[in-house]
Amino acid sequence: MAYREFTDANGIQWQAWDVIPSSAERRRSGERRFGDRRTGDRRVHRELRVQMDDEITRGWLVFESQQEKRRLMPIPPGWDLASDEELCALRDAATATSRPAMP
Repeated sequence: MAYREFTDANGIQWQAWDVIPSSAERRRSGERRFGDRRTGDRRVHRELRVQMDDEITRGWLVFESQQEKRRLMPIPPGWDLASDEELCALRDAATATSRPAMP
C-alpha cells in the first residue's frame, strides 16, 4: 500500500492511499471444482466472501481530510509520484464517500 500526505491550495491537509481488496469472490472465473455434491457440505471452514464488480476488485484510491473522504477508481498509475497539484486534481475527480460512524 502506497501512502501520501499533501496540502491543497486552501491549506487543508490530505492523506491518500491505495486499497486493493484481497478476498474478492473467486467464483467470478466460472471455475467449479468437481466432486459429489450429494455428500453435503464439503467446506472445512466457513469464510465470508464478498462478490465485487470487476472494477472494484482492481482497487481504489482514498483521499481523506478531517472534513471529508473520497474514493477514486481505478487507481491511476504513478499516483504515488504525483505532485501536490496533481494529487489535488485526482482528489477533485474522486467521488465523496461517507465516513463510518464512530462508536
